[in-house]
Amino acid sequence: MGPSVRTVLDRVSRILGRRGGFYEVELEARGTVAVWYPELLGEPEEGAEILVNTSALDLGLGTGGLDFVVARLDRAFPGAPLPGRGMKARYTPWQVCVELAEETEEGRKALQRFTGLEGMPVVSCLLHSQVPASVAGIRSIRPTAKVVYIMTDSASLPISFSALSTQLKSKGWVAATITCGQAYGGDLEAVNIFSALALSKALLGADCVVVGPGPGHLGTGSKWGFTGVEQGWTLDATSTLGGTPIATLRISFADPRRRHQGLSHHSITVLSEVVKSRAIVAVPELHPDQKAEVYKTLIHTPIPERHELVLCDASEALELLKAEFPNLKTMERGIDQDPPFFLAACAAGVVAGLRAWPKG
Repeated sequence: MGPSVRTVLDRVSRILGRRGGFYEVELEARGTVAVWYPELLGEPEEGAEILVNTSALDLGLGTGGLDFVVARLDRAFPGAPLPGRGMKARYTPWQVCVELAEETEEGRKALQRFTGLEGMPVVSCLLHSQVPASVAGIRSIRPTAKVVYIMTDSASLPISFSALSTQLKSKGWVAATITCGQAYGGDLEAVNIFSALALSKALLGADCVVVGPGPGHLGTGSKWGFTGVEQGWTLDATSTLGGTPIATLRISFADPRRRHQGLSHHSITVLSEVVKSRAIVAVPELHPDQKAEVYKTLIHTPIPERHELVLCDASEALELLKAEFPNLKTMERGIDQDPPFFLAACAAGVVAGLRAWPKG
């Protein structure tokens, strides 16, 4: 059996610039644009001889449908600093050495004194594009709230691939990031979602936390085959640790796929069958016909009995989101093309902001 990774040898013809935490470089022979991670390859140089993974672009995939520079063939880094003893993307050729917060003196002390989340609101997102919308909801209620974003490992592993994460921090919307599981590159590195949540409270002093994947959600059109099932695990972890679990709904009236029209089957599966604890489910105020359709779907599921439904006007949060992230998209649809999708995530943030206010 041969390799299942397509690679080519090429050279960097031009450095196109930095996008968030990574560079885009133009390939001399292939003529495409490739992603260059400086934390793995150092700073890019024109003329660099490289090995490129072309699989995703050859397949024409969505978010991750790009060429990726795998290695430099003209330079090695034998003296690169190794910050800790933890490895992420373990047992792959590109396993990354990280300093795990749980192994630092400060992190250990924080976890020793941690007794619970004490009701801290935790918004659990299905998709990466819901993260800034959820933060907008929090800020519309509590502009000074200290918000921590925990990026899980169900999609992109390097947080540097997320331009949104970079923007959220540069705008001051997010105070810090934590990458958990195999994901890496956050301000803190955590082993799993439980320790990440504990560290957000005990070490970083978060008022609210937003948890979600990086870019690159994977779905297969089947009931169980989508990465968003982790939303249920996050809600359960939050409940176990004494936090307030808040679920974002996936709602759209612009998605051409029937399974995602109105209330997505992803939300139905997670909230009906995956999550085992009781959560708050934020339902946005919508156009009357759209709201009626969402509620018609909800009442034919176990969701109203198993969870607390909270109807929420998130219109101010949506305007804030549009002002600060005018180019935000989900599945290539902008805010004005699919308002209910973003309103739903904003609503979860509004509920989180209300649950965290006032404090202290």
